[in-house]
Amino acid sequence: MEETEGITFVISGSELKKLNTWLEEHDKVCPCARLRHQSLAGIVFGPAILESGLSYVFIPNSVGVVKIVKCKCGGDCDITDYESW
Repeated sequence: MEETEGITFVISGSELKKLNTWLEEHDKVCPCARLRHQSLAGIVFGPAILESGLSYVFIPNSVGVVKIVKCKCGGDCDITDYESW
């Protein structure tokens, strides 16, 4: 296997907890939630999985990496652990 260079972004445990807390509340009002849960349960396959609507945005800067999760519906959550900077 050929080794390639690249950049990897990591979501820490505290950031994942923040994400899960936000998703729990967001999914109560989000029109994308039903399809997101179906794709996670393996009910929906193929291109429909992309309709689950979550995007992960990583913004490196001189201090750390800002991490934002955006939903297709327009909702977003900054999950960055600024205390670790």
